[in-house]
Amino acid sequence: MAEIYGTAFIETGNDKIKTLIDALITSMAEGYDPAIAYAYQSHNRAYILLNAVTIDFENAEQMLECAGSVSAATEYLLTYSIRVHTDYNGGVMDGQKNARLLNSIMNKFKANFYLGDDYKFWGFHEMEPRMTFDESPTVGGQVMITLKTGVRYTQE
Repeated sequence: MAEIYGTAFIETGNDKIKTLIDALITSMAEGYDPAIAYAYQSHNRAYILLNAVTIDFENAEQMLECAGSVSAATEYLLTYSIRVHTDYNGGVMDGQKNARLLNSIMNKFKANFYLGDDYKFWGFHEMEPRMTFDESPTVGGQVMITLKTGVRYTQE
């Protein structure tokens, strides 16, 4: 387990997801339709280029805590929302295209279970291929992903 202070482990989880999405973009660059072209680390975007993915933290749930003489270890389940943006508001709501892009993301995580630094893919839930988003002027789909990580805090 990494020694991390404050909520840095949440940002690290976001970075791990972004790195995997970037690898997916590279692998989709030739010969895959529809393909993801852009990835952003926040849903709150004034302008999004299409086809894009946005990632945002949703929730942290503490699973287990144990203490030793010099440190305390805690396991967390971190939930993030991953959205695909395939058109702007008023455009075509293509549920099949959204579902295919979300499925590609899900397959990438299933193939890369261990994300490094004690971050593991833990599961998917709440896939919705037809959504409009308040944070950006787009339509698309969303899946929730959960990562499991352990954090060690040094005790004074």
